Amino acid sequence: SWALEHRPLPARVRWWQVAPSSVPRREAESFSSLDLLLNSPFEWVLTYAARLRPSGVLAMSDGPLLYGKLAHRLVEEGYGRAGVLTMPEAAFGAWFGAALARVVAEEGAVLLMPGQRAALERFRARLRRAFDELRAQLLRARVVQAVPEMALAGSFAGGPIRGSADLVVGKRNGERAI
Repeated sequence: SWALEHRPLPARVRWWQVAPSSVPRREAESFSSLDLLLNSPFEWVLTYAARLRPSGVLAMSDGPLLYGKLAHRLVEEGYGRAGVLTMPEAAFGAWFGAALARVVAEEGAVLLMPGQRAALERFRARLRRAFDELRAQLLRARVVQAVPEMALAGSFAGGPIRGSADLVVGKRNGERAI
């Protein structure tokens, strides 16, 4: 049998003092990490230096957060593997229906619960209109390539910076846009 010695937690302290040398310098920053560092340094230390993360166990996404996550995933899949930029309308419609059903089952199952059918159908209609409009805009702009989640790297006065762009598009003449 294991006997554990009871030890009380340390007393709460209002302010912490951390020596700058105890916070390791990161190899590179991202826009998100720089934004946090400048606007909420204590949160940056807890997130990036101490690597503390909130538990996802008790959080269930719904509403705009869930819809954004699902839409982002479909854009990533559609422009990444499926090639929706160049597929004919009928093929796009078939891809969209099947991909949305799969992504909702995998990452948005809360929308499959009883009483959520109307929310799912509103989301499906809005997302389809958004996809149709994005495809139309890109085609009107003569975009021939769309790459989701493209890794980007550069530097600024503080050192290297890395991140990814949600969607990088390119024209035949080599022009690119994020």
